[in-house]
Formats: sequence, structure tokens, C-alpha cells
Amino acid sequence: MVEMSREMIVFFVLAIFMVLFIIFAAGMATGIVPSSMFHGDNLIDSAFNGIKGLIGV
Repeated sequence: MVEMSREMIVFFVLAIFMVLFIIFAAGMATGIVPSSMFHGDNLIDSAFNGIKGLIGV
């Protein structure tokens, strides 16, 4: 039971990082994520900007 929950937690965390990486990579590749993310802006705001751009808002 404990091993199963650990595996699920690790998988969940890795899945979150993969999604964030894909969003950032796609955003930078298409120029959606602003270059200001490299100047100390909040990464969460940059992630939301990338999501908005990918959705087309």
C-alpha cells in the first residue's frame, strides 16, 4: 500500500513537471511566452501566459 502510494506520488510529480516543460517549450518555440520571463518575472505568470497563448485567448 505504501509502495503504491509512493509510486503514484512520484508519477504525479513527474507528470506535472513534464506538462510545465512542454508548455514552456511550446511557448518559447512559437514566441508565445514573453522574453520577460528571463528577466525575473514570475514563472507561474509565464506559464499562464503560455497556456493562454496555446489556447488562443
